Amino acid sequence: MKLSHRQIALLAILVYLASFLLPVFKTETTFYGCEAFAFGWNPPYTPLWFANVAFAYGVWKLAKKDYRKAKNAGLIGTILAILYIPASILFGDWGKPLHIGYYTWVASMVILALGGWLLGNCERTK
Repeated sequence: MKLSHRQIALLAILVYLASFLLPVFKTETTFYGCEAFAFGWNPPYTPLWFANVAFAYGVWKLAKKDYRKAKNAGLIGTILAILYIPASILFGDWGKPLHIGYYTWVASMVILALGGWLLGNCERTK
């Protein structure tokens, strides 16, 4: 079964939106993805928050069938999202274990990158 660019974009968006409803980390209270999105742009994590911007750009490029740019945006988003782990160690937040919401958010970036890569390869072989 071959997936279309619309189906891959929809899958990435649904996984991304699911991450908003899932716990990201716990301290005294549980922080969900929507809260991480709302407050994640505050320093010192501002650069990492731009993974969301890369994701939005990549989904838009995927919808426009610009697979190379969608793949690159997904890769940039994935790298920025994964950089939270060393940044949290650097800034002393490592005591907060990450939960499924964080990994779901990263997975949405990976789906975008892989989708752009696969569709770009399929288009070149035609």
